[in-house]
Amino acid sequence: MICARAILDFIPPETDHYASALLWKHLRELCDHEIVAAAVDGAAVSIRG
Repeated sequence: MICARAILDFIPPETDHYASALLWKHLRELCDHEIVAAAVDGAAVSIRG
């Protein structure tokens, strides 16, 4: 899966969307080991697994 770090850190203001946000937060916890960090077209990219 590829996603922006902002998605993993987002907390939605609507309670009905909160359950979806918990899924992303759980994925962030599972993927806490950085495999590689690089710059792609001037943007910082971190691949975690």
